[in-house]
Amino acid sequence: MTPTVSCNGTAVSSGLTWRGTPSAPNWNVPMEGTYTDISVSAGSGECSGRTATCKGPLIVTGASIEDYKTVTIGTQTWMAENLNYNVSGSKCYDNKEANCTTYGRLYDWETAMNFPYICTNGACVAQISAKHRGICPSGWHIPSDAEWATLIDFVGGSSAGNKLKATSASGTDDYGFAALLGGYGNSSGTFNGAGSRSYWWSSREGENDKSIAYCYGIGSDNNISNNSRTKEGFINVRCIKD
Repeated sequence: MTPTVSCNGTAVSSGLTWRGTPSAPNWNVPMEGTYTDISVSAGSGECSGRTATCKGPLIVTGASIEDYKTVTIGTQTWMAENLNYNVSGSKCYDNKEANCTTYGRLYDWETAMNFPYICTNGACVAQISAKHRGICPSGWHIPSDAEWATLIDFVGGSSAGNKLKATSASGTDDYGFAALLGGYGNSSGTFNGAGSRSYWWSSREGENDKSIAYCYGIGSDNNISNNSRTKEGFINVRCIKD
């Protein structure tokens, strides 16, 4: 589907000239991958004579097209916003689509890892690759425990969560990671924590208890810490570049 174009608050659908688009410019059946230098200009109407360029790489995952911001922190390149790929089994906080727009979608672990349901309570460690793509776009993957640890060490340790939080979440956002406190979902269907905490999956499965997987969380106390959550719980995903 062609992305929405607006100018001065008015939607524009005609007279558009796209450059650098998927399959030039077949938005309905794009090739999977990452596109850069996407721009659009209009020859008439509200945006006549103006050109707009994507804020970041345009990443195509399956049938989903998302324009994600990215950020390089030390030796790593991360998405600078949460994954918002609408795959079966994902949810929006409080089941409200507007929350997906703001915070990204929430995924249980097996969905994030693109594993079958049997992995909810079963051992699937043998299926986890070193750079496990899961539902991330091509060229990106679900961060490992070690990759999360590298990020935390670089920004100053577990008490440096404030440096990764967005300014709108009362953080200083020193590195452009722009973490929002978007809450989480429970397997029972309830939601908690919006405005006070957020979690992101890692690719690490519980060693002794196969019903859990590891994640990292930031709260209003400004700490970032390693946690474990039931695989059936719903939390965010941040992809990291291969």
